[in-house]
Amino acid sequence: MSRMAKVNHKINFTGLNRDWESILSDTSSLPTRDKILRYLLVTCTKSNENCTIRKMALDFNLSLNTIRQNLVLLEKENLVVRSEIKRKNGRPALAFSLHENAFDSFPKMYKEFSLALISQLRVHYGDKETTILLKAVGKMQAKQLMNQMDIDMRDIDSSCDFKQKLERIIVLLKRNQYYPELTEDKKSYLIKNHNCNLYGISKIEPLVCKVCETLMSEIIGKKVTRETSILDNKPNCLFRIEK
Repeated sequence: MSRMAKVNHKINFTGLNRDWESILSDTSSLPTRDKILRYLLVTCTKSNENCTIRKMALDFNLSLNTIRQNLVLLEKENLVVRSEIKRKNGRPALAFSLHENAFDSFPKMYKEFSLALISQLRVHYGDKETTILLKAVGKMQAKQLMNQMDIDMRDIDSSCDFKQKLERIIVLLKRNQYYPELTEDKKSYLIKNHNCNLYGISKIEPLVCKVCETLMSEIIGKKVTRETSILDNKPNCLFRIEK
């Protein structure tokens, strides 16, 4: 890495809207790739004048190679896209802008929005109707997961026993950010989910647990009873399915 790249530099704000200084100035502790993403978010205009490698290198006071190497990696991750700027003389200049996937890299307020939405549902419709709506969300998510299996659930029922079906479901859940574990005793199968995907919301609005409970019942096709919950300081959410 060049000597310049090792130094912690501030962005050169020449030509930038002063309203964005607070956003761009607080990047000293960020990796170069994240600085570039934030820079593109704020400064990239339709004319792409602020998005060339040379312009970014100048504004960050980094070498062309450092900027170029980071952009190549970001492009491979589908976070930036390249285009060409035609010039009167010489070869076109490469310019970069954010891919739509990159917007997931920036801060979001999903938790706050979800809590506010559920709170308003309870105020206007009551807990009973809110629970019905949350169960409907669980059914919708279950349908989306089953579609990912690339096979109709009825075909699974006819081609393998129930335990094999559960094993396939466990694999599916693992692919979707659940951390499930399948065990059994004499009377039941037990699914221990070690990760609550909605923990930040459900610990404030426990009714949200109905989403996961309904999802499990729908995707398994049998009644599922939740016996323990991470919300109660248990190590996992335990779901019981009778054999």
